[in-house]
Amino acid sequence: MNKSSIFLLALFIVLGIAVLVVEKPFSEPVKEPIPELGPMFPDFNRDEMVRMQFGSFGGVTVLEKRDGVWVVEDDGKIYPTDMDAVNKVFETIEGLVAKQLIATSPAKHISFQVNAPQETETTDAEGNTQPFRMGTLGTEVILQTDSGEEAVHLFIGKNGAADFMTTYVRRDGSDSVLLVDGYLKAIFGKSGAAGWKDLLICKVEPDEISRIILKSGKDRIEIEAVGQTQVSESKSTDEEPDEHPVSEPESQWRMTHPKVMDIAQTEIERLLEIFKNLRATDFATEQESPDNYQFDTPTAEVTLMFSDGSGLTLTVGAESPDRPNNHYLKKSDSDSVYLIPKYRAEQLKRKPSDFEPKGTDPGVA
Repeated sequence: MNKSSIFLLALFIVLGIAVLVVEKPFSEPVKEPIPELGPMFPDFNRDEMVRMQFGSFGGVTVLEKRDGVWVVEDDGKIYPTDMDAVNKVFETIEGLVAKQLIATSPAKHISFQVNAPQETETTDAEGNTQPFRMGTLGTEVILQTDSGEEAVHLFIGKNGAADFMTTYVRRDGSDSVLLVDGYLKAIFGKSGAAGWKDLLICKVEPDEISRIILKSGKDRIEIEAVGQTQVSESKSTDEEPDEHPVSEPESQWRMTHPKVMDIAQTEIERLLEIFKNLRATDFATEQESPDNYQFDTPTAEVTLMFSDGSGLTLTVGAESPDRPNNHYLKKSDSDSVYLIPKYRAEQLKRKPSDFEPKGTDPGVA
């Protein structure tokens, strides 16, 4: 082989290597990013929202911002909205990220429960055809600005197949079914207007209460907080303090009426736990007669006196004839009439004997 042939062979080898380096014929092709994936509403601004609509197969619930306050309408009456629930909606929309594209066929929408409502027809027993509006099997979410613009229009479907920590969703106007993190049914799919009302009756920590008065029938019980018990001191200032001083529980309670006695700590703790987050099941409606409330002859009455000198009285009335297993309740700082579960009303009916300390073990002095 002459020098010219060797040169040409070397040139071909170098060019071949250059082609392999540049073209990478054996490497996997670069996948184009899916445009639907990523943050779903990056420009969302909660301060611009004035209306929310949550539609389901059973109907539509509307929340509106009036004079800076979110309210919900139910049966023609306006109620305050649970702001924790409203803020949770905003937080979820702001952090909503599409992680996976699941399907693009409209035929799949019903199976993932992200179908849009549609007008159809139904036939009665006599064969007559009537118009029928079929709602979404999931939850249709619409958030609007003051100008009526839809900042969010989304269909929340069923949970992901693997667990309850993912949810199928679909934007209105798109056929793409997407998978996002989170159990969104609990946030958006509440049960009608009642699920959005501010049903908090009271939220009181035990250390805020100085005295409790319980009334039920002829029984009247008064309980007061004794306060903090001091750690036992050393016999002399010259002596070193005990390495492990013994102290009583920080908070103690005692009954002062109808008799004076120490009370069972577990029983007072159960009672105090009720007031930490006491919520109603709903408000009494205007159709329910005030004569049914029976607040003048209550089932139970609880007065909480606070350390700052203020107080709150909760009066439990009769069981609602319109809502069985629910009792009426009113509180002294509101004109609203609430409904609470029957079991909760029973928990507020106490007798003095309920607070008597249980016996100690035989071997304990």
